Amino acid sequence: MKSINDQMIALIDILKKENKIRFDADFCRSAEIARHYLVAVRKGQSNFTIKHVKNICLKYEVNANWIFGIQKNIFINIDTDM
Repeated sequence: MKSINDQMIALIDILKKENKIRFDADFCRSAEIARHYLVAVRKGQSNFTIKHVKNICLKYEVNANWIFGIQKNIFINIDTDM
């Protein structure tokens, strides 16, 4: 099973492919982290917090259960999830 860090890093590429962000800096602003913090996460020196996950989920309508490895759908489908 992937870690939360792995899922969040993968999410950056997904958000780019979905044209929801263009750069890593866009993700960092939304998560309320500094760019160097993302670098540290990628190196295994830091971890995303629940606050970071919450910020991203709210901003991009990401399914938190996907980040935690519980569900397969990445984005919240408002019609079926409520």
